[in-house]
Amino acid sequence: MACQAIFYLFMLGTCSFANSLELKQVLILSRHNVRTPFADNLQSLSPNVWPKWEDAPGELTKKGALLEGYHGQYFSQWLDQQQLIPEGCPEQNSVFVHTNTIQRTKDTAMAFLDAAFHNCSIPVDYENILEMDPIFYPDAHNTEAVKQQIISEISKKLNETDLKDVYLELNRIANLKDSQICKEQSYCDLVNDTGDIVYKVGEEPVISGPLYIAFSMVDAFLMGYYEGLPEEDIAWGEIKTDEQWNLLIKAVNARQDIRFNLPKSSKELAKPLVQYIKEMLSSNKTLTLLVGHDFNLHSVIAALGFKLFKLPGQLENSPIGAKLVFQRWSDGVNDFLRVEYVYQSLPQIRNAQQLSLLNPPKNITMHFNNLSDEDGFYRWSEFESILRDVTE
Repeated sequence: MACQAIFYLFMLGTCSFANSLELKQVLILSRHNVRTPFADNLQSLSPNVWPKWEDAPGELTKKGALLEGYHGQYFSQWLDQQQLIPEGCPEQNSVFVHTNTIQRTKDTAMAFLDAAFHNCSIPVDYENILEMDPIFYPDAHNTEAVKQQIISEISKKLNETDLKDVYLELNRIANLKDSQICKEQSYCDLVNDTGDIVYKVGEEPVISGPLYIAFSMVDAFLMGYYEGLPEEDIAWGEIKTDEQWNLLIKAVNARQDIRFNLPKSSKELAKPLVQYIKEMLSSNKTLTLLVGHDFNLHSVIAALGFKLFKLPGQLENSPIGAKLVFQRWSDGVNDFLRVEYVYQSLPQIRNAQQLSLLNPPKNITMHFNNLSDEDGFYRWSEFESILRDVTE
């Protein structure tokens, strides 16, 4: 049963150990789905006209809700196939959902639930505050004592990151030399500028300058691609090859890596969320869904000590709608952990392909740096030691 379920969900080829296991609990840490671009100053970065979006900057789109619903349908089928949560409404209080306080995370969770457990009246839990939820905000807990360490690590990674080719390509695509920001602020070339690190305790670290501008532009191109805009409306038709996408996406991945994948500070950044994950895995909840952001995935992966990985069929290191799926399995005596990174490929997102057991999302099995596994399974007690190391 366990082998069959894992095969359908993750298309694994090795099932000997899994045959003896039964799935007992699942926790999903998810990034929100497709949103509108963040930046509200895009028009100043190019003389060309940018696409118009129906929603405000940073909000979940209708396409994003649709795609998240496909995730919900898929996980519902898998949970039913594994007999963890049979088809229909789950037992009362067996499913718990918590999200960050902003629209794109709350609406992502609602789309998932509506598709997975339609008309089951499962609430979405979130803090009734105007600010970001401290659980999901990786810098809200930092003190002056760790501020300089974080700045030092960010500065080192920033200096080691070479994005000249990205900047040259964006200069050309956006025609930056004829832009408003060039005419009014003499900001005409991404290559010949340096970034500043602006970081206050309790706030998110900000890297100004060329990296921020490059991220803003590429993020807008990528969200347009995800949304399904015509190719001539994505970067004004200037992105014509996979090689160009692979080059430009470096700006998005580098920005997240530089800010949150920090060797010494990752545990501090992820501690509140890892503590929450630890508590939920110790609860009686059969399924927990936590919806946050790409930086939550980055910081948790770094803090828990997972090995480096690549995501076939994707450009982003933490794709839109991506999910880190923690699974507790049991052989009747001992519990085991398996962690999968589940995500939609570029074609699945752009073409809005419906997901099912026969057309699953992409996935990879996650592996820890310093633990031995059997077919991707780790002893639960070893995982608990990692959680304690991060949170205590």
